[in-house]
Amino acid sequence: MNMRKRWIVCGIVGVLLAGSVTGIAIHSEWLQSRWNAAQAATTLSDKLENLDGVTRVEVDYDPFGLPEHTVDVSLTFSPKSTPADWSKATKLVHSASSAPGAIPTIITAEFREKHSRASATVEPLLIEPDVVASEITAWRSLLGIVGDRVSLRLGTETPGSGGNPVRRYTVGAAEMQDVAARWPAELPAVTASIPTQWVAPGIDYGVAPTSDGMAMVNALANTLPLLTLDPKPKPGLYLMVMSDFRGIRVGILPTGVADPTEGAMDPRAVEAARAALAAGASGIDWVSTTRSASLQVGECKAIDLPPQDPIPTSLSTIDEDLWLATELEEAGLALPIDVHPGFCMPQGMPRL
Repeated sequence: MNMRKRWIVCGIVGVLLAGSVTGIAIHSEWLQSRWNAAQAATTLSDKLENLDGVTRVEVDYDPFGLPEHTVDVSLTFSPKSTPADWSKATKLVHSASSAPGAIPTIITAEFREKHSRASATVEPLLIEPDVVASEITAWRSLLGIVGDRVSLRLGTETPGSGGNPVRRYTVGAAEMQDVAARWPAELPAVTASIPTQWVAPGIDYGVAPTSDGMAMVNALANTLPLLTLDPKPKPGLYLMVMSDFRGIRVGILPTGVADPTEGAMDPRAVEAARAALAAGASGIDWVSTTRSASLQVGECKAIDLPPQDPIPTSLSTIDEDLWLATELEEAGLALPIDVHPGFCMPQGMPRL
């Protein structure tokens, strides 16, 4: 057990020693509130230290924090801890934050669990204890399927901002193909009221990636690099897999490089397009800073979005789409008869 308690109390002692009787009386309420908070923080630290599954406890109390005095709790769990251990720790932090001696102390807390390639981080003050336990259970179940490769952050988008919680899963670039290859048809159940974000190379999903989408990632990962959120990616061609109402689309994205001149399509882009069609992509998009082109697989069908009536669609074709089809064919990719230059758009809606 590694435990640290840090109480910044010298300022309080200084006020007591240097102040007059009148000064002490004036500041007595201030001093009492700081003393109560310090005692509450000590009690919390002792209780957390005695929990099963906890390997490190850090409780920092700052009586001069603004706008109020602050307690910062940092707890590290062993990978062998149980979800119930997380729940018990959450209950203790919740209880401490609402205790009379802690009010109006500002308490922040963060729980962690570290594996060799994945980690979990939770801001427990925003989340009920049973939810924290169920989220840890779901995350560990996912690791049991795809391996130690997916990290979890459960809390606000900006840590400590006090906003609504979100669930964010992160996969590293070197791990993505292995994760995609092992992706299950059904994911472990999570709390429906907490939105999910995915930060993973090669996918653009607001919800958990589908098994079809991950199968596409796995099929294409050897043709071109998967696009990451790196603010300064190396110049080159990248892949992105996206979901639309017709299935799984594949995007080829030139980053930091010019669009190919006539007859100079990169062979890797041709191979990626061939692999995408073979894997059952519903469409292929070329997206650069100067050009947006699409190929559509199959006939355009109505968009079925119950309870609304189906929305009819039709093929919209622009010069850029014809350019992409021509470049791929001239580079050696014979497009199947059901692949059309263009994009299925709701009837009457302009192509942007």
